[in-house]
Amino acid sequence: LVNAPVRRALNQLQLARVPVDDETSSDIDTPQALESARQNRRKAMAQHLPPEALNDWLEAAAKELGLDSSEVDIATVLDVAKHVAHEVARPAAPLSTFLLGLAMGSGKGDLSGLSEQLVSRAHRWADEHPEGTA
Repeated sequence: LVNAPVRRALNQLQLARVPVDDETSSDIDTPQALESARQNRRKAMAQHLPPEALNDWLEAAAKELGLDSSEVDIATVLDVAKHVAHEVARPAAPLSTFLLGLAMGSGKGDLSGLSEQLVSRAHRWADEHPEGTA
């Protein structure tokens, strides 16, 4: 097939139609379509930031709320959310991290101690409710 027309190569193939939705593929045949696809990818990536990329958001959100961002350990908060999501249920993760913040704001303890309490409670929850965990 060297230097042969593409049609000759395709004629030898057994082609099958595969249903594909718009999220799986894009028709990119113009510079505008390429730019649009790139923007969509950037938006999708922004919604799935790795923990280390959350620093900028932490700074902006803390400033907006008049809080000291240095008091927040992102890894600890995400660890609580991870354990609660896996041991209890996914919707319980943001609720639990909110409760963690309320407890800290109320002077109930520090981030490390309170997060350990919540993770421990999540593990006990999973043991107590094996049929109802996420």
